[in-house]
Amino acid sequence: MFYDPEEIISGEKIQEIADLYIGTYEDFLWNPRIMEQPEKHQPIDDINPGFDNPPIVFVYGHLINIFSHKIDYFKNEFVLITHNGDTNLLKDNADVIKILNSEKLLGWWGQNVCFVHHKIHPVPIGLANSMWEHGNIEDLQKPTVSIRYKPLYLNFNIYTNSYVREPCLDALHAYGILNMVKFKDHIQRMSEYFSCACPEGNGV
Repeated sequence: MFYDPEEIISGEKIQEIADLYIGTYEDFLWNPRIMEQPEKHQPIDDINPGFDNPPIVFVYGHLINIFSHKIDYFKNEFVLITHNGDTNLLKDNADVIKILNSEKLLGWWGQNVCFVHHKIHPVPIGLANSMWEHGNIEDLQKPTVSIRYKPLYLNFNIYTNSYVREPCLDALHAYGILNMVKFKDHIQRMSEYFSCACPEGNGV
């Protein structure tokens, strides 16, 4: 199967839907693709009362707690996108609820949404951003086997969430966890399996 790079979903592509990126200087410099769009950069510390915000705003997930206080400074209604981080959006998080209760917020599309609310909508993590080895779209274009003849692919790091992942590994150890390999080899190897175990990690 061959993929059109323009049709691939990734965090940076979801971010680029927004008119403005709210983050820190470090956030903007982290991803070379985002770094090259300075006209969209808005340092979160520079948002003050009377902020003339555009219609679609992106905020890095790890800044939800700070953003919940900055939202009171927005002059205009807007749609919010949060992504490119492992933060879970939980219904018992006071900062999440404060954002949802804002009269200026029309809707929120976010990664790792863990509850139902009429204003919030989940979006996928997607493939890794282009800066990472496992974000190389060309590695997904390689031919793979056409017959999946193995039952369960078991290949994950328990240390991103040992509380959840260690019991999962204990329950499935009979399948044998595989060693880590380069992304292109991982894709080829995974194509031989019917299914892949994917327990909760840093994010849901």
